[in-house]
Amino acid sequence: MPKLVREAEADDASAQSTARGAIPSEHAPEDMSLATGSKAQVDATGDAAEASGSVAAPPAADRPAAAPAAEPPASDEPSTEEPAATAEAASGAALDDREIDAVIEDFLQNPAEWTSVSRLRALDERGLARLAARFPGPIDLANATNFPPPSAHGPLLRACVELGHAVSPHVLALFASARPQIRFYAAFLFQELRDPKCLRPLGELAFDPDPDVRLIATRVLESYSRVPDFATVAAEIRGELESSDRDRQLLAVEAAGTLRDTLAVPRLIDLLAVRDKHVREAALEALCSITAKHHGYRAQRWRAWYAEHGQEPRIEWVIDGLRHRDEAVRRWAADELARITGQRIPFPAEGDRRSRDLALRAWQAWWDSNREDFTAGS
Repeated sequence: MPKLVREAEADDASAQSTARGAIPSEHAPEDMSLATGSKAQVDATGDAAEASGSVAAPPAADRPAAAPAAEPPASDEPSTEEPAATAEAASGAALDDREIDAVIEDFLQNPAEWTSVSRLRALDERGLARLAARFPGPIDLANATNFPPPSAHGPLLRACVELGHAVSPHVLALFASARPQIRFYAAFLFQELRDPKCLRPLGELAFDPDPDVRLIATRVLESYSRVPDFATVAAEIRGELESSDRDRQLLAVEAAGTLRDTLAVPRLIDLLAVRDKHVREAALEALCSITAKHHGYRAQRWRAWYAEHGQEPRIEWVIDGLRHRDEAVRRWAADELARITGQRIPFPAEGDRRSRDLALRAWQAWWDSNREDFTAGS
């Protein structure tokens, strides 16, 4: 969370970390920006993929809507293509490898054509396996800085979204790939596939050796926070905060912050007092990102705040961040509210007190009317 830690410099001379509402420099999770070089297509299945650059995720990690499926051509005249496509689709299981590859290539070249979509959907397990073997396919970096939904990153990723849950087992198997770029896009794809089977594997990727893979995995996992099994996976990650393995504990701290795990707050407060500087700093970053507050490394102040506010919904913590004296923190809180609620209530972080108070009241009124939708079952 930008500049929350800066406040600690006045409160606590030892505060050196940055808050994790936005991951430091090389990562930008709020917009999940992609650090790349030229705006070109790089085929990750060839050697050129190695030069594609490191992916720095994110964001937003909101739930982008799945790419709309191509529809058959609307016409008053009988279609001559659709029956042929249906007949060919029906024989999909009998296709040999060359024919399967032709079906895949046809979709990659003509993803909006109804016949291409129909043939793709007819692929059997063997066909899906051959599709996964080409993953992630050519990656379009032209719009990388905006980091659009997975299906906009390349035609093979769009094909996977088109196939839906049928392709999930094959994509999940790619989580074990030796190549970070493959693991990254396999995890990212579940932002659109919306298959709950990904939750536990994503939780395991929270401890991946590659930082970009860890970040995208936890950001995608966070987008499943209202799925029942999410609580179990988050608890498993939280349990690693007690790990005697320092590296694993550090990754668990980072993941707890990215997941905005409110139940991790008490243990994170305890970690402010450990001897390891990196663990202390990561714990402070996580606390700032989760709570939208900053009390430096003074655990007692954190505990007093949590004792008073710990039972409140996190949205209330972030709404309170709109009152912060630091403009950057107010802006972060406004962006975070938009991200986690889907609402776009304008908040002039740089505006005068009157305009900010009006916007704050608008957010509060929205919350009063919608609280039950976000707290049911909690």
